[in-house]
This record gives sequence, C-alpha cells and structure tokens, in this order.
Amino acid sequence: MTIGIAVVGAGRWGSNHIRNLLAMPRCRLRWVCDTSPAALVAIGQRFPGVVTAQRLDNVLGDAAVQAVVIAAPASAHAALATACLQAGKHVLVEKPLSTVLDDARALVAAAERAGRVLHVGHLCLHEPGVQRIRRLIEDGALGPLCVIDTDRTSQPGASLDVNVVWDLAVHDISIANFWAGAVPLRVAAVGTTDPSGRVAVVSALLQYPSGALARLRASWLGPAKVRRAVATGQCGVALFDALDRAAPVLFDDGKGPYAVDDVAAGEPLRIELECFLDAIADGAPSPADGQAGLDVARVLVAADRSLAAGGALVAVAPH
Repeated sequence: MTIGIAVVGAGRWGSNHIRNLLAMPRCRLRWVCDTSPAALVAIGQRFPGVVTAQRLDNVLGDAAVQAVVIAAPASAHAALATACLQAGKHVLVEKPLSTVLDDARALVAAAERAGRVLHVGHLCLHEPGVQRIRRLIEDGALGPLCVIDTDRTSQPGASLDVNVVWDLAVHDISIANFWAGAVPLRVAAVGTTDPSGRVAVVSALLQYPSGALARLRASWLGPAKVRRAVATGQCGVALFDALDRAAPVLFDDGKGPYAVDDVAAGEPLRIELECFLDAIADGAPSPADGQAGLDVARVLVAADRSLAAGGALVAVAPH
C-alpha cells in the first residue's frame, strides 16, 4: 500500500522530512504546506516537482492524503494536529506534542476517537544506540537501574518559540522515560537565561517510581555540540554518544569498557518515518506514540514549574 502524505512546515527540519519521504517507496509526498512563500520557493528549488501550498485546507481536503507530518513551531502543534486528526488523517507531530498539557491530553483522546495514528517526533527513541541500551536494561545486563545522566549542548534555532527545556532537554526526558520504563514522580530544575530572557541552560533531576534518578543538563551556550546519555545500574554502565558513529554504545560490566558491536546503523529520522508508516499500515507499536509524547509533556510542564519556583521539587501531573 502506498501512503499519501503531506508535510506541514517547510523549515530546516521539515526539509529533512521531505528528503526522507521522497526516497521512501512506501509513500507518496503529495503536498508541502507552509504559510511562508519564501520557504515554499526554497523547497521548490531544492526538491523540483514537489507540490506546495500556503493553506492547510489544500492538505485537509485531499482525500489521497492519509497522513501528515507536522514540523511547524511548537506553539502551533496542537491546533495543526487537531485539524488533521479531525479531517481523518494520521499524524506525526514534531516534539513537543504540545506546549499546553491539556491540549496534549486532548490530542491523544482525539486520535483514539478517530482511530488514527498519533506519533510524536521524539527522534532519540529511534536512535539505534538508545534502543540497544534499552535492550541491555531489559536483559538485566546493567542490573537494577540506579541513575541516568545526560548532557546535551547545541545552538538554538533562529525561530524557536520555546526555552531550552522544551528544545533540548525534551530529548533526554524522552530517553530517560524510555530507559526507566516509567514517568517520573517529581522533577526539580534550575536554570539561567540568555539576553532574550529565555532559559538557555538547565539542570534537572527526575525521580522515578523505582527509586532511579535522572540527572539532565541541557544548554544553548556551550562551545561544542554534545549528545551523551549514560545509564548506570548496580552491575554495569552503558554510555550512548550520538556523535560517535564508530562506537556509539560503550558498556562496562566492571571489567572495563568495551564497544557494543551489534548496534544497528541507520538515520534515526528515516527509522522514525518507517515506524510511523508501519503503524499506519498494520498497527505496529512505536516507542514515540501519542501517550509517550503526553508523558514527556507532563515532565516538561513540571520542569517549567520548578524553574519558576526556584528549583523546588514539583510533582508530575497525572496523565
């Protein structure tokens, strides 16, 4: 079955989706939609023959469009995803699911009512190295999980409408939830702002029901790009470094670290899109479904509340 698909949002990340979708024989890219004429001109130049539109109605009214990828600014996610679900489309919405928790809950409920797939672009959950460490944890190679440490540094995008928690730490919250197999009970976060007044550096502590902790650091102000996550159990330690493509996963069982040599290869975004198509075609499960996106949003909101309260420990809202 060939799946008709549209991309809403023609910026940098939308372009990455377009590039992958055009190379995937299981789908046909029918539309690229963006309110910016200049963005659509740039898409036409890079991908000749792609059909573009400024109005979402073109996408919603096309019966041959079965699925929509939303790569718009975060504040627009809820409204766009709601419109697509109401039009009977399957939806992959970039992270975060929504900047408003009630809207995130409503999206999950709307997808269930409509019988449509709702996936969230938590790209790191499709990283082969992240998946491999999850299997190490499940197999008991690390023993009971004690702590997850993450460090993520990157420059902010020019058009971001969120702070560093929602831009960068969101990735590590998704990883921590995935590895812990749970949602934290409480969150504490402290941070500092950039000249624009947005929180640009954050340090957060997540407490999970098992007693495991996650210690997250994310920054827009570091001098170099960093993408590391470490899972420490009572019997071993596993490190994932997304920038080390030669040896992305190291495991230390107490006898010294060694590279895990059976980590699959592949572009995480391509894997994510294949997972989305699998879910549409035959209901295959995904680590980044709507519920997972809602769970991450619950933690993000708690982190923001803790930041506003000067680092106080804040309970994560129920789903």
